[in-house]
Amino acid sequence: MEEGRGEERRDETDQNELSKKKVWCSRSFVCGISLTTFPIKPKVDTRKRLWLLTYGSASKDITHEMLEAQGINVDECYTAIWRESKFTLIRCLRDNRIRPETLEIAMAALEKSDGIALRATIIGYDSLSSMNKQKVDSLEDHPGFKKIIELLNMHSDDVKCWINGDKDVYDHRSGALWRYIETTDPKKMTQRQLASRVIAWTPIVNAHETLKAAYEAQTASLEAYKKQNEDLKFALEGKRAFIERQDKEITKLLETKKILSFQLIDAGIQPAVVPLNTTSQEHCSGSGSGSEIIDVEHLP
Repeated sequence: MEEGRGEERRDETDQNELSKKKVWCSRSFVCGISLTTFPIKPKVDTRKRLWLLTYGSASKDITHEMLEAQGINVDECYTAIWRESKFTLIRCLRDNRIRPETLEIAMAALEKSDGIALRATIIGYDSLSSMNKQKVDSLEDHPGFKKIIELLNMHSDDVKCWINGDKDVYDHRSGALWRYIETTDPKKMTQRQLASRVIAWTPIVNAHETLKAAYEAQTASLEAYKKQNEDLKFALEGKRAFIERQDKEITKLLETKKILSFQLIDAGIQPAVVPLNTTSQEHCSGSGSGSEIIDVEHLP
């Protein structure tokens, strides 16, 4: 008897499991008519903590006080302007995630009270954007989100921040944007930031040996060119010294030759290599004397 009841319980359990895991449609026949039944798809939970609101740049800034007045409790709020749009990033309380429909109702009330109207000014993005598992990091790719991160890392006054408890965005490790804040202090980095830094530096580390070898090769080439330049410079200086010595010797020889020429003239002897100009030759031939007049100006 107990074994029979155990078998029935197992059969019921198996049937329940099959009904839960049912994926394909099934057909049944009622009164000769074929009926097709489809499993009911589970509802997708659209409640999110992080939302990015896009509206006109001429509008007022959306503040946490405005949202709290509409029943939306947040613990972080960031606002920045980019081109013709204004972006406000909010993070709701952990136990107070909200649906887009709730935000739309709140924004409709803010449009009436403060003239703030949602505007989908970025192509491919709605006026209300959030993390979407179907689109990996869709919010992180949003130009408005990137602009807020950029201004925060620039420590710019163009981004307005509010964190519950008057906490500093650059020290609030559990903040929504902490992992996007750039820091050089490893003690302040999250595990994801450290991992990103390692990934970014890995190619640099791997290329270090190659760069080092290239640097050493260039250094060796530079030293070789430097040595060659020194050798050429030394050789050039030697040639210059040789040329200067030769010039001095030639000058001395010319001076000696000139002195000897004058001595020959004084002795009445014509130097064998001293050229005579035309005027001197005519004067000598016209005088009829046996002696020849030397043109001293043309003596070497």
